[in-house]
Amino acid sequence: MQYEADLPQDQPSSLPDGVPDSVPDGVPGSVLRSPTCLSNMTAQPGGGWDFPPDRSDDPCPKFPNLRGANLIQADLSGVDLSGQDLSHADLSGANLRGAQLRGANLTGAFLRETDLSQADLTESILVNTDLTDARLHHARLCGASLHGAFLTCTDFSHADLSDAHLEKVLMWHTNFHQTRHNSPVLKTSF
Repeated sequence: MQYEADLPQDQPSSLPDGVPDSVPDGVPGSVLRSPTCLSNMTAQPGGGWDFPPDRSDDPCPKFPNLRGANLIQADLSGVDLSGQDLSHADLSGANLRGAQLRGANLTGAFLRETDLSQADLTESILVNTDLTDARLHHARLCGASLHGAFLTCTDFSHADLSDAHLEKVLMWHTNFHQTRHNSPVLKTSF
């Protein structure tokens, strides 16, 4: 899928300084972003993004509904997605390094080969989420629900899984090296 982020020609750009008006055509996974938040955008049927013309009253607006969004290989590093609905979204190969996902709903999301290193997923919902080959080095998953998650070749090294719920997960070649946890599921997995 190709991403385009063109503003309507009749309206001036109101994006923050340093954020381009458009993303080069044909660059997979590129999205407009600032260091702390994405611009208030909505995915359009058939591809592309729609940006509202006026952002002056809110420097970091809440995201539109990202449920089922196609964010394959998106660079979302350091972005605050706390409390957002990303259920059934495809974030395969995305960069979410250092992202804030506290309380986010990632039910049924595809996070294959996604970099979640140093991300904060405290109390997030990862029910039936596919984390195959995902990297969660030093990630915080305190109180997160991973019920029914696919954890094939997932790397949780140095992650904090305190009070995380890991019932009925599929684990194969999963790395829990120096992981902090108090889960009875993990205690019997070593």
